[in-house]
This record gives sequence, structure tokens and C-alpha cells, in this order.
Amino acid sequence: MKNKKKYLSILALAVLSLVLLAGFGERKWPMQITVVNRTTYPIADIRCSLTSDEDWGPNRIETTLEEGESADIDLGKFTEAELTNDGFNFQFYGEDGEPVNPYYAPQDPLFFEHGDYLILMPPDSSVSIFMDTGYDAAEYDQKIAEYSEQFDDGWGDLILDEDPDTDGTIPVLMGGALPFTNMQTLQADNYSDGAYYYMDAAEGGQIIIVNMAQKSSLAVDVQDLEDYLIGCALSLGEADTYELLSVYKDDDFTANLSYPVYIITYVAGENEDARKWTIFAADTDNFTYLYGFCATLDAAEGMEEVYQNIFSNLYLSESEEDAWIADDAPNEDLIENITEADTSGMDNIPELYQRNVSEFEGIWYYDGDFAAETFLVIDGYGNWSYYQRAPGEAEAVEMDCGILTYSTDEASTYYADSTMYDGVSIRVFDFADDVLGWGDEGSYYRME
Repeated sequence: MKNKKKYLSILALAVLSLVLLAGFGERKWPMQITVVNRTTYPIADIRCSLTSDEDWGPNRIETTLEEGESADIDLGKFTEAELTNDGFNFQFYGEDGEPVNPYYAPQDPLFFEHGDYLILMPPDSSVSIFMDTGYDAAEYDQKIAEYSEQFDDGWGDLILDEDPDTDGTIPVLMGGALPFTNMQTLQADNYSDGAYYYMDAAEGGQIIIVNMAQKSSLAVDVQDLEDYLIGCALSLGEADTYELLSVYKDDDFTANLSYPVYIITYVAGENEDARKWTIFAADTDNFTYLYGFCATLDAAEGMEEVYQNIFSNLYLSESEEDAWIADDAPNEDLIENITEADTSGMDNIPELYQRNVSEFEGIWYYDGDFAAETFLVIDGYGNWSYYQRAPGEAEAVEMDCGILTYSTDEASTYYADSTMYDGVSIRVFDFADDVLGWGDEGSYYRME
């Protein structure tokens, strides 16, 4: 009987040891972050939860955060596995209940540490959220200026050239609206001969964007232009093995740029190191331009249309006026746009301001009426569709479609060029942030 009792005691101690060990294994760590509002909009609601949670949980702030204000947020305690494997989903809303930044993808997990600062950037910034170990307002004033500039036109202003054989400026390939969030600048180099090399990462490093120009080394009498551009494009891959998938001259892009444009697609590297490159390549006799996307094979799936939309909006800034962003612009969302204009008497051309067409994304209803017979749908690349429905009917039919282009001689004016009907172009006037004048029809209001 004593032996049985002793056996039970040993068994109880063993079970207790396992319980204690399990308890130590499930130790939870506190997680507190500080959120800084630099979006320029009031933030009334912040949600943050583990990616494995089924819902967003409660609002994490008690009062509205105005521009420049911050709040310490206690998220609770979490196991090491939750912090390292799950990560957090994060979203922030304005006073109207809508996301403050429509370009931010809240489904992408964030991994931060106890005490980190989350600096929420303006919607017109190429980076939505910065994570930092501290916060300095002046430092982030500079970051906001830098990354907002990248969002507008790719990578900034006209580059000065110190080469005495040029006129002192180098045209920059620009204009492609980038639909990515959480972008990070990896390299931004400007060289004395006018060449430049810019590299950004997006989608957690799954996609790399390169915009570069170099002095042309094309030997016209010896080299074929297509072969020369293929060699330049392959040099971006920096791999030992290449598989050239396709090369073609794009007539539409060539017409836009006024120089031959080739689209080159290839895979660099093998196995887990394989990357798919899609490159817009052109040579202007003086400079060779390459604008490309490098993606993992998984990330590259379904991206072809995105790349083509970006390529379709690229152009060369032909003069200093093209690329300069006015310091005293009446609205910081407006950018100067003088392209392909008559250069005679350039000094007398008035300042011309236009918004990037990506800012018109949304659904626009005639006269601000959800039940209107006509409405417009515009995407982030300036592609538009005109819909009409019979009175009292909910079903609508697409009557026309096309792309928005900039007026070169009228401020706040654009043209809706039809791709459905030859020769049809509708004059569009930008009255305000959410009001467009569409030809002779009247006003359309953005309501979605």
C-alpha cells in the first residue's frame, strides 16, 4: 500500500512538472506601440489584431488623432509564436468611417516590436506606414516630401547634367503611377554625366522597380537596336543564366515616347533565385532608358496588365518646366504638366498645373445622384468607362470607354479619348476634388 502511494506521488510530480513546463512555454510578452498621425487627415478609429484573429477587435484609440498627434496603444500580451509567425493586421479610419489611405493594403501582416513607432504617412506617399524605434517630426517632414514626390511621378525632378556637351539638363523617364503600397527606396543615384539609377522595393520585397538612364553606347553602324536593348535589359538581371521569353517593339509606346520602345521579358537565375523581369527599353541616341519590374515567379503572376498600364503613361520630360514641381502651387496635389508643347517662346509659357489622373479613381454619378441614368467609372491608371441605364432600371450598359490624357495648354483640363469610337475625345474639366465637368453633359460627382 505504501508503494502504491509513493507511485501516485511520483506520477503527480511528473504531471505537475509537465504543467509547469507548458506554462513556461506559453509565456506571453507585452506589446505596446505608438501611432503617429502624419496623414494630414483626422484619424478616428484604429484597428489592430493578429492575422489569425477572426475579427478586427475594438477601436484602439479613445479620441480622434489630428495631424501630428500621437497615441500610445497597449495591444495586450502575446506568445512568441504569435509575434513571430502571425504578425498583425492594421487599419486606420477617418471620421467618415472610411479608410484614410485607400492605397494601403491592411491584409499585409506587420511585424513590430514592443515600443515601436508606427508613422502613418499621407495617402499621396509611396510608403503608407513607416516603422521606427523613435519619432522626429523634422526627419519625417523630409521623408513625407521625398516619398510624396515619388508617388507623383516615379522618382522626381529633371536631373542636372555637368557634361558641357549638353544643355545642362537630362530628360527623365517619368509618369507611371505606381499602384503599390509599403514601398521602400533601395537606391537613388544621380551621376554627373546625367545618368541615374533608382530602385524601389514593393510587396514586401517580392517586386523590385528600377528606373535608370545611361549614356547611350549604341554603335549605330554596327549594332542592331533590338539586340543592343536586349543586352542592356539583361544586364539588370545580374545572373549567370537567362531565359529570354519575349521581345517586341510596341507601336503605341513608341508613339507616346517618339522613340522606338521595346518590351523585353526574361527570367534571370534558376530555382529559388529565379526572377522574372519585364522591361520598357528605349534609346534616344544620347541616352538609353530602362524602366523595369523584377518579381519572384509567384509575384509575377497576373502582373502583366499592371505593368502595361504603367508603361502606357511613361514619357520623357523634355524641358526643365516639364519636371519642376512648383513651390508655390495653389494645391500641393497639383503638378506641373507641360508636355510636347511648342517650345518657341518657352519663357513666356504660363505655369500649367494638372493632377495625376490616378487621383480620379472612383465612381462618378451625374449631378451627384446615385440613381442617375449615367455614371463614370475611372481606375487608378486613368482608364474610364461611361455607363447608361434606362429610367428606373438598375442594370447599366457600357456605352463608351477610353483613357484620360492631359491638356497641354489648359490648366485643370483633360481629354477622355475614346478607344471604342475613332476620333471621339471629350473635354473634361477638374472643378474640385470630387467634381468633374464631362463635355457638354454637366457635372459628375465622385460618390464611391
